[in-house]
Amino acid sequence: MTKTFLSIGLFAIVLTGCATANVSRDDLEKRSAMALGLRQGTFAIQDQVISGTRVDYSVKQGSSVVARCYVESIQSLYSLVQGPQVSDAVCTRQDGVPMRNPLTKR
Repeated sequence: MTKTFLSIGLFAIVLTGCATANVSRDDLEKRSAMALGLRQGTFAIQDQVISGTRVDYSVKQGSSVVARCYVESIQSLYSLVQGPQVSDAVCTRQDGVPMRNPLTKR
C-alpha cells in the first residue's frame, strides 16, 4: 500500500515537471510586440530575470527603456510534446506613450 502511494506521488512529480520558466527569446519578442504595438525586431529585450514561472524583462528601443514587462510560463505534460505554454506579455510603458489595443488598432 505504501509503495503504491509512493509510486503515485513520484509519478505526479514527474508529470508536473520543473517549476522554472523556460521561455525563448522569440516568445518574449512576439508577445512584447503584440502588447506594445511595436514591430518585432525594432526593439531589444534586456534585464531578463527569471523567478519560478515568471520572467520579468525590459523592452528597449535605442538607448531608452520603452516598457517593463513580464510573462508566465506553464509547464505541464502537454508542454513535454508542444513546449512550454507562455502567457501574453503584461507591460507597463515607461516612455509616456499610451498603451494601444492591437485588436482595435487604438
